[in-house]
Amino acid sequence: MASNATNPAAPPPIPPGLTPIAVVQPALIDIMIGHSFTVILIPLTIALFYFSTNRSRRQPIYILNLANICLAFAVGVMGDCRAINTMLSPTRPYPVLFDIFIGILGAIQTIFVDIILLVRLISVHPYTHVGPKRFIQLIALPVILKIARFVNLFMFVAALAKVARAPNAEAVFANLWLTAPYLKIEWFSQLIDNIYASSVFLWTVHARSKNSHGSVTINERLSFGRRLKTLFWIALSNFVFPALFSVVQIIVVYRAISPVVVNQICLVNTSIAVIGVVFATVWAGSVRKKMDQSMAAAPSIRGEETKHSVMQFAPSQTTTDSVSSTHQAHSTYISLFETDKKTRSENFDLSVGET
Repeated sequence: MASNATNPAAPPPIPPGLTPIAVVQPALIDIMIGHSFTVILIPLTIALFYFSTNRSRRQPIYILNLANICLAFAVGVMGDCRAINTMLSPTRPYPVLFDIFIGILGAIQTIFVDIILLVRLISVHPYTHVGPKRFIQLIALPVILKIARFVNLFMFVAALAKVARAPNAEAVFANLWLTAPYLKIEWFSQLIDNIYASSVFLWTVHARSKNSHGSVTINERLSFGRRLKTLFWIALSNFVFPALFSVVQIIVVYRAISPVVVNQICLVNTSIAVIGVVFATVWAGSVRKKMDQSMAAAPSIRGEETKHSVMQFAPSQTTTDSVSSTHQAHSTYISLFETDKKTRSENFDLSVGET
């Protein structure tokens, strides 16, 4: 009895068909994170198609958003397959190359998000308005950062592919994931890129919301001001949350916490960034649709006012200028999200062309 008390028997082996909780828990968390954001993307994708037009579907922001959504769905499906296989067949895991491919798609998603932010920045500061010198100064930093991020991604993939051929690939892969400088370079570059593009964009929107006056009625001016304020807060949220998660990623990787935790934080950060830019595009499309409907009714309003010009207290030209200025202001607002090469070279008011 004393021997049994001091040397307890080893626990019996796990029966076939059962998986340890330590294996199931991270896989289950991955599934919950992936499904939560994928479910949000489905209605956003439907709304993106609904509020788009033939013209907007040919624009870079729409194409990049659609590509990012496709990448997000691909990453979600592949992540689910990997997690399910981990729970059902823990002794037969997917090869390391499968994980590398998921990581590549995630990195491309974040770069696409920052390219969308750069396109929006160019749409509010077009080349034809700011001139070549200021335009180069404006885009130099984000372009250099994106080139550096692509080069860094290529070098990281090459290092991971070399590790994948090793006998103990999973252990070496996890160590390289935390100790190599590639992740730190990517996340610092991503943070700087996001801060720069979002800060300049937010400053532009804030400045134009203060100067959004002109020959418009008080109600129209207030409505336009409210929309700009809403745009400001949406753009701010698109910047704050990814930036916070990028800081968390950097802290976690420097503290050498488990690669599983790093992957989960990275998945959340990428999903929030993708959903943020898609939501902003959908919201701008819905507002554009309302504006188009209101502008379509403007000619009939002008006709009625001209017909009853005897009762007017101001010349009919005032109404025409008011509608024209309102349309110009609305075009300015929509151009913060959409840009077109043809219209970019025509009639820019407040640095933005009509789209």
